[in-house]
Formats: sequence, C-alpha cells, structure tokens
Amino acid sequence: MPESRIAIVGGGQAGGRVALSLRERGYGGGITIIGDEPHPPYERPPLSKGIITGADALDSLYLEPEDIWNARDIEVRSGVAATAIRLPERLLELGDGGTLRFDDLVIATGARARRLPLGEGGPDISYLRTQADALSLREKLRPGRRLVIVGAGVIGLELASSARAMNVEVDVVETAPCVMARQVGPAVSRVLQRRHEEAGTRFHLGQSVVGARWVEAGVVLSTSKGTSLEGDVVVVAIGVVPNDDLARRAGIACQDGVIVDGAGRSSAPHVWAVGDVARHPVSWSPTTVRQETWRHADRHARAVAAALLGESTKYSEVPGFWSDQFGSRLQGEGVCSGDEVFIDQAGGGPVWVYHADGRVTGCIALDNPKLATIARKAIGRGATVDPAVLLAPGADLKRLLR
Repeated sequence: MPESRIAIVGGGQAGGRVALSLRERGYGGGITIIGDEPHPPYERPPLSKGIITGADALDSLYLEPEDIWNARDIEVRSGVAATAIRLPERLLELGDGGTLRFDDLVIATGARARRLPLGEGGPDISYLRTQADALSLREKLRPGRRLVIVGAGVIGLELASSARAMNVEVDVVETAPCVMARQVGPAVSRVLQRRHEEAGTRFHLGQSVVGARWVEAGVVLSTSKGTSLEGDVVVVAIGVVPNDDLARRAGIACQDGVIVDGAGRSSAPHVWAVGDVARHPVSWSPTTVRQETWRHADRHARAVAAALLGESTKYSEVPGFWSDQFGSRLQGEGVCSGDEVFIDQAGGGPVWVYHADGRVTGCIALDNPKLATIARKAIGRGATVDPAVLLAPGADLKRLLR
C-alpha cells in the first residue's frame, strides 16, 4: 500500500510553513510542494525593501536552505504549475504533463498583483509581487531616475522609501484622500505622509490614473484631476487578487478566495486552503475575511498543519502587520478603525489606540515593539478600556493594557 501523501500547491511562505509544520508535528508520510516559480519557498516582505535596495541577499528570502528540505524529506518541485484538480481521483494535473496523487491537498497559491489597464504592452509598467519582479525593478531604479507609484498602501510606501534611499525621484498617486487608508487611521496616515514628504516624495492624493502614453523619455500618466506625471518607471501597487482559479475550475466554493472553515477545510473533501488565498471565519468580524500578511501566512499554516493531523483546532489569530519605512518600524495590531486615541509614550515611540464599545480593538505603534506586543495580547483577551483614562496626561499604556 502506498504511503499517504499531502500535496501542497504553492511555493510561498504559507505552503512552505505547512510542510515544515507537518514534519515538526511528526507526520511521516510523503509531502510534495508544487510551485510555479523557479525557487524554493520564500517570504515576500523583503522584496519591497532590502531586495530592491540590494541590502539583503537573495538567500535571506528562503524559508530554509535546500539541504533542509532534503533532510526533512520534503519534495520541492519548483517551476511547475498545477493546472487542474481531479477530485474523484485525488489527482493533480501538472503543467509539465505529469500528475500527482494525494490523500490531502493544501491550496496555498497566494495572490497575484492586481492589474491596472494602462496598455500592458508598455515596457515600463511594472508590478512588485515576485522575486523576479523585485530583481527587475532593482535594475531599473538608478539614482536620478523618476519613479511613479500608483497606490499608497504598504507596498507602495515601502517601495517609495526604498527608492528615495537609492536617490530615485518619487511621485505617488492614490485614489484615497490619505496614505495607507486600509491599514491605519487618519492621524497615523498624516504622520506617515509627512515623513515621506520630508524625504522628498511627492503625493497626488484623491485622484486615480485614467490614462498612459509612452514617450521617448518614459511614460506619462494622466490622472482624474488632470495631473500629468512623467516617469522612467511606473509601478502599480493597488493590491492583490487571490489565486483561486485552480479551486474554481475544480468546483470548490470560492468568493474572493477559497472559502474554508475555522480549520482550513474547503467545500471539497480532503482539500484545504491556507494563507492569502483562503477566506475564513474569525472571532473579530461577523463576516469571513481574507488576510494578506506575513503573520497570517505563518500562523494559519501552522493551524492547518495541526488540523491535517487530526488535532482539534480553530484558527483565530489577532490580525497584525508591520512595515519598515525610512528606518522606522510601523506595527499594527487588531482592527485599526473606530475611535482613535494618540498616546505619546515617554521612552518609546508614539502609539495610537483604537477602541469601540469599551474594548480595545486595535493599536498602531511606531518604533515601539514592546507596546505592540502588549496591545496584541490585550486585544486577544478582549481587554476593556476607559477612553477618559487613555486621554489623561501621562497615561501609562503598558499598565492599562496588562
């Protein structure tokens, strides 16, 4: 009788972490990772920072060196795409013409950069999602060149920070009236915008890109407010789209991602989904959510690995992110919306606390990792808070949230 086999489609952080966690938990069957990129599993956060600037070596991206995958008897098949799932036979069809039998299948296909219809044939419209994208951009960004970034979210601002460190001229176009509107409140947004502007970045907020034309010197973008921006390079950073096509073609329930339960199970028996591609229930939202952060990819992968081995588990992690910009670290914990209170912590960086109905719902900390950790624990246990106490001069947030 053949050994049991878990197949993982997706060679990113979530897929790789599922495989490693299975071995750590004692699974002795076969594990195969199928990834369409020509690399072993790697993490994406450094792509917009150290990989772009050249400060980080490519080897630092990888979850583990190649010899570790071999030592743990995890087969990594890079540069091969999964093209179809044959559910009745529990069989994967592969782009190289082969097939792979599985007992359980984990869909960890992640997400792809959302496209903006700008005449995709143009040579200077770029996206930043893969290792290849980052290396290509690194070659294009030279001192004195002009970069136009469409989108002022996490990736857009991190790229702006990296480009200014490389003495590249930067303009950022954003449809929202403030930067990082999905991640932070308006007060934090203003602080971030000011830091970028002090470093020389120019913002064009509250306007969208409506056209592009190619000229000898590069690309000219036209915005909804009539602004014309010329760049040698244009990078579109307007979010991502989940890679749920493989699941959809197999008839697995999807809605902006693969729909799973609290353990990661999809609507199809023996098929699971993890990371950016998974839409799952959480305790802090009345609707299912899809998360796109390093922490989620790591924690969700560990939870799904446990569930695959029969452990009773229900994933419920406090959402969180971090972003490195201009030498500072911004950390977000929980849901950062609702009433916002600024607390200037003596001996640490500034903190913004979000609360609703007497409970702490979120926290943004700038260069204050200790308070970010305390806040995450407080949010996780549903800590209550008196807004009047938070607003009092000299409020000790560490004491209030413990």
